[in-house]
Amino acid sequence: MYNLKYLKFFSSFGSEKYLRFPESLDSFPDELRYLGWNSYPYKSLPTDFKATNLVELNLRGSELNDLWNGVQDLANLKALDLAWSKNLIQIPDLSLAVKLETLDLSYCESLNNLPSSIGKLESLQSLNVSWSEEINEFPELALNIRDLHMTGTSIKKVPSSIERLFHLHTLRLSCCKRLNSLPTTITKLISLQKLHLDDCPRLEYLPPQIISEHITDQFQIDGSGIGELPSSIENLGGFQSLLCLEQSGCSKLENLPPLFNLKLDGSNVSEIPDWFFRLPLLYDLDLSKTRIRTVPAGVGVLASCLVVAPEVNGESNSYPLASSFMLVCVINVQSHLGERRIEYESSITMTTLRTNHVLMWYFRTSKIDLFSAREISFDFRIEKPDLPFASSEDQFANYKLEMEKCGVRMLQPRDAVEFGIISSSGDFVRGESHVVTNEL
Repeated sequence: MYNLKYLKFFSSFGSEKYLRFPESLDSFPDELRYLGWNSYPYKSLPTDFKATNLVELNLRGSELNDLWNGVQDLANLKALDLAWSKNLIQIPDLSLAVKLETLDLSYCESLNNLPSSIGKLESLQSLNVSWSEEINEFPELALNIRDLHMTGTSIKKVPSSIERLFHLHTLRLSCCKRLNSLPTTITKLISLQKLHLDDCPRLEYLPPQIISEHITDQFQIDGSGIGELPSSIENLGGFQSLLCLEQSGCSKLENLPPLFNLKLDGSNVSEIPDWFFRLPLLYDLDLSKTRIRTVPAGVGVLASCLVVAPEVNGESNSYPLASSFMLVCVINVQSHLGERRIEYESSITMTTLRTNHVLMWYFRTSKIDLFSAREISFDFRIEKPDLPFASSEDQFANYKLEMEKCGVRMLQPRDAVEFGIISSSGDFVRGESHVVTNEL
């Protein structure tokens, strides 16, 4: 089988104890492109094996102590996976693996260092050493690295030279129990979109600009020792598209910047700031096991915006008629006490209705227990317009209004004062609810 190019031994977890192999191997075919052997049972590869043609080497869960001695010509190797090789002590010189793109050394419990040759691998895009707990130094890496996974390692700091990794997309430092500092140069990682710092109890400080408009996916600090997030976060527009901000379990976290998706369970936060109800994209909030007991007393106005499109006989924008109709909003509140239905309505008259209109509607929230509510939903409807003197033959008998878009947000008192909804003393200027119409 000298020309064999693909060789794979597969065994399900635990089945390797039923397999019997000779005490040693003579060699593998030199023409091999792929070698995959789960739970490889030997301490090293055959000494005379030439890996020149090898493209992928997968020996997950092996009994390896090392791969080979010296330097191998690995000119074609693109993927090396030695994960879960618990007896692996060292990695050989990889300086000739010029095409290597992915290197997985996760869960290698005995591996305590990485060869300096890794820093010369210009094609390397992904390095995973997660849960290789003996690794205590941050590796020097080439500039093209995109994904770096160091979860559960023993590193104490991240070097300032990390600023060179401007292609870095993902940095996972979760569960690094000894990690106590991050360099300010980490803010220069312009491609960084995922940053995981959760369960790093000795990490108490974040560089002021650590969150930038570039991080649009994940930022996790739950279980860390961080007591305060940088105030500069609130001014970053790009942060609005953040998918997952985790702060749960941050027992020292006391102050919050204006963020969007929040999981604060187990944190030491005791008060919801005023800006909290001005977050237009907030859709996921977990306040369990915090010290928060009340919502801000000043919050008490709901504002809704609706776009209304007029139609007559299926055609729009064709009539200058006066029109009156009933605008109805039904608020459904679910809490531990059950479900509650609250209905607001307002009669609206427009003297001209040629085009689409924006309706701005606001009303008090005194009937809604915001703190105990688990879910609040809003249903809007427009009851049939009233057109006096319209007969069945009249061209406007089939007149109707369609609601094209709608949205709801909380108003902070200062916003309500600015919009003329309430006075500076907190009284409604125009009564309990009001609708403002504007033609588009």
